Amino acid sequence: MNTYLKCVTRTVLILVSSIIACRLAYYVCVTYFFDTVIYYKSTEYGYWIPGGHTELTDFGRRAWDVIPLFDRSLLSGIPSEYRALQNDTRPHTFTIAMIGDSYVWGQGVLFSNSVSQVLERKLNAVRKTRVLSLASPGDDMVENYSKYLYLRDKHIDLYIFVPVNNDVMLNLRRDYDQKIYDMLITPCEQTTGHAVSGVGPADWNKGMKYYNRKIREAYANPSNICVLNIVAAAYPKDRAIYFIPDDYFNIDTTTHIYETALARDGLYILSSSLARNSPVYGKYFSDTDRYFHVSSLEEHPSALAHRMYADVLFHEITTNRRWNFVPSR
Repeated sequence: MNTYLKCVTRTVLILVSSIIACRLAYYVCVTYFFDTVIYYKSTEYGYWIPGGHTELTDFGRRAWDVIPLFDRSLLSGIPSEYRALQNDTRPHTFTIAMIGDSYVWGQGVLFSNSVSQVLERKLNAVRKTRVLSLASPGDDMVENYSKYLYLRDKHIDLYIFVPVNNDVMLNLRRDYDQKIYDMLITPCEQTTGHAVSGVGPADWNKGMKYYNRKIREAYANPSNICVLNIVAAAYPKDRAIYFIPDDYFNIDTTTHIYETALARDGLYILSSSLARNSPVYGKYFSDTDRYFHVSSLEEHPSALAHRMYADVLFHEITTNRRWNFVPSR
């Protein structure tokens, strides 16, 4: 009997030690070797793998909300309740549509650590809530507007748009409704005499220096600014928050042009920089590159930044009765 117990004990210790060792190795890899092990190599962290045959369905839960808007041929690969965004069957659920690009998608972090999921967990502690993550890397301002048009006949209590300055650089791949592009872009090109500036699949691996140059070209292009002004005027004013996620470090001219266009049309703008005076997050503003970026190569928001975004939004939604989240007494 003693021999049996010793064998069981030894086996349990080996298993526990192995689990701890694996978790420790995983932590070390993610924390200290992210750029080598994870960066553009892991769908779990939201990356489309270069040279691979990645599909939206490979991203699991991260992509389920956006698939009905993106590619309806993939619907069979997701649970039925996510296939048509039919939230009307749950009228007691406060439903938020979070619309954006790779910031909302959560590139570089686990989906459970992305802003939509952190916010959903926090709001669910107050009342039943669902936060739809309607994003894909590279989505531009026209694509984000097309998502809103798709959602207008759905049961949405609140829209959260997450504009980033590169939204004005249009995605020439055009993943969503081509008719929306034709409706917005063609008149601007005819009026200004300039073709819109943007990037396509061939540009994605040319590096940040090239990418930033294309962003500057977009803001200097009268057709892109024309489209920006049309979209800003068409965006909803009611039940909509326009959350600026990166103005704590991205304070160049392009960001101001984008924010000015949104503010000029009376849209409700909420800044992540409100957390600067927070006792929790204030100390991290001394080195935003270190704390709010995933890694030296991955400049998308870190898990800490996503948590900060969620806290700023949570405070706004739960304290401002404009959003009707907390029922009037």
